[in-house]
Amino acid sequence: MKKKWISVLLSIVLVLSLAAGCGKKATPENLLEDVGKNLAKVESASGDMTISSTVSLNGETVGTGMELSLEITADPQATHMSGPVTMMMSGEEYQVDVEFYAVEKDGEIATYSGMSGAWSRGTQEMSEDVMNTGTYEKLAESADSFKLSEDLAEVNGQECFELKGNVEGELLEDLVGEELMAANDGKTNLPTEDQIEGASLPCTILIYRDTILPAKISIDMDDIMQETYASFGDSAEAECSVEITYSEYNKTEEIRVPDQVLNAVGEPAKAEGDDDKEKEQEQSAKKSDTKAAAGL
Repeated sequence: MKKKWISVLLSIVLVLSLAAGCGKKATPENLLEDVGKNLAKVESASGDMTISSTVSLNGETVGTGMELSLEITADPQATHMSGPVTMMMSGEEYQVDVEFYAVEKDGEIATYSGMSGAWSRGTQEMSEDVMNTGTYEKLAESADSFKLSEDLAEVNGQECFELKGNVEGELLEDLVGEELMAANDGKTNLPTEDQIEGASLPCTILIYRDTILPAKISIDMDDIMQETYASFGDSAEAECSVEITYSEYNKTEEIRVPDQVLNAVGEPAKAEGDDDKEKEQEQSAKKSDTKAAAGL
């Protein structure tokens, strides 16, 4: 009987050892690589973005704050952001509501920017990596610049791995650039795309433990802001932070530009059934491209 129990215990130890060996150790490189792979399967994401900046010159402080909701879909490519922008100047505080749409149209991305009910339209190129799959793969290549915190963090009640390090400007633009630049659009004192390029900024990336998908990205732009305003003398003080939190994946419905927005920029509102026709045309075009690439 004693030998039988020893045999059972040894079997349990063996099974547990094998199970532990099958698990991948959490390292910055492994986590970032897996995030990239998992994002390739994501169809949509939603969350919010918070941006805060202040500049103090000669005793006067100018500040900007944004709290925007964020929705993204991969196919069709689309983005929707909305929320208040608060500006502080000369001791007075002002607030305006902003909204932004970016949707696929005729082989490019049509953008619609609104502020306090006034809308403008623009265009931008289609993205080849809407969910930033390639960005995290590139980050994995420079994983040595990140350290994995010993303790788990928490976002939306879920445990998260925490990576802290520095991100180069080019990757930073890929990571948050489209949303940040769309929200900024030259209307605030936030760093511009040219200022971000070439910079190396402190960044914290939180990754959901269960799904290994991004939970929160926090970027400290104090240094680049301070450099921007250094020419104003020692009295100049500037700081800026950007934080993007992803709360849900694969739950966002199709993003559509409202008829009133289309009318505001001089575009006709879509008739019932137009969206279905456009989808059929897009799917047909994609199939043709696939066949052409295969030489059929």
